Amino acid sequence: MKKYPDISPLFKGKTERRRRLAQLSFEEKIAIVNRWRNLTRTIKNSGQTETRTVSNRSK
Repeated sequence: MKKYPDISPLFKGKTERRRRLAQLSFEEKIAIVNRWRNLTRTIKNSGQTETRTVSNRSK
């Protein structure tokens, strides 16, 4: 029989994080959302350094 690793510490950490986030004020939660939004915008824009050429061909 295959023995699987103990993942109970992962669940414990997840529960603790949820409790900690639940205790934050609304303003703190919005600040977190804004930080994530800025981070994802930065990541998205970092891949758009190439310029695209648009061709206008008449048929």
